[in-house]
Amino acid sequence: MDDSLFDDPDPAVRGAADLFLHEVATLHTQEVGTWLGTSREWPEAWRRSSEISDFTLRLTPEQAHELNQKVHELIESYRDSTPRPESEDVAQVRMHLHSFPRATG
Repeated sequence: MDDSLFDDPDPAVRGAADLFLHEVATLHTQEVGTWLGTSREWPEAWRRSSEISDFTLRLTPEQAHELNQKVHELIESYRDSTPRPESEDVAQVRMHLHSFPRATG
């Protein structure tokens, strides 16, 4: 998504961009909830391979950007190693990345 949409002079464009991101966040919440509700239906190997964690770091904006870029690069490196379609025990895996500053009190 083009970040310039959040600075667009038209408030309708800014509002649409904001609404879109809220919908994405809602979808992520739904996907995690579905996994939690159905994880027992998956083999143990998949349950052990799942991950729900969070990290709090003290970073500059530049460091946060660099970290995001490195995570993206790592994820993209797995696209080239996609198992063959006939491989057994292959599933689509969703990864969500959320990074944002938060006020400390």
